[in-house]
Amino acid sequence: MRHWRGVDQLDHVRRLLKRDPDSRQAVIQLYDPQRDTRGHRDVPCTLNHRFFIRHGRLEMHTTMRSNDVWLGLPYDLFTATMLHELLAGWLGVELGTYHHHVDSLHVYAEHELAAAAVAESTVAPSPSMPALFAPVDGFTEFLTTMVRGDSVTDAGAPWVEMAAMLTSYRRWSAGHRPAAHDLAAHIDGDLGQALRSWYTHLTHMTELAGSARGDAQ
Repeated sequence: MRHWRGVDQLDHVRRLLKRDPDSRQAVIQLYDPQRDTRGHRDVPCTLNHRFFIRHGRLEMHTTMRSNDVWLGLPYDLFTATMLHELLAGWLGVELGTYHHHVDSLHVYAEHELAAAAVAESTVAPSPSMPALFAPVDGFTEFLTTMVRGDSVTDAGAPWVEMAAMLTSYRRWSAGHRPAAHDLAAHIDGDLGQALRSWYTHLTHMTELAGSARGDAQ
């Protein structure tokens, strides 16, 4: 999206809509025919993002050829709507409606029971997330710093929490579970609560797998 064959499509869209708010050419294309028609499996599920400013609001449309409800959809929605909000902020317009278009929206058989349980559960609506902002200049460096878990304390609560979450999960993945739990305990809001719940789930699944191996022996 940002460095494909020397083109930064995100910045191109930003500059285009800044110059011409009525433009219908603000498109980020992720499918590359030269590369993606060669028969390999790594063809992008997300084909493109399109942006329009209407009545002072930034509208965003995403088109996907395929989307796994259980493994992909939540992450794709999270990523796209973050991009939507950042671009609206850079353009100085209100956040409009996000539209998600999918040709094949599916759940695989092995995930049906888990997906059904989520669909039947009662979860209180999440509170509104604080406004998201990141600098236009040096955006790549800013994201790199955040992903590393380095200090982003001047960037606002959402980025600080995400940086801490990524650091905690890296510790978990490296086997440093107490350190991961300790950091997760200090992350406020929905993100911290979700991370702690995820660790509880992973611990439970690990215990079940260990029990199953013991029974098999």
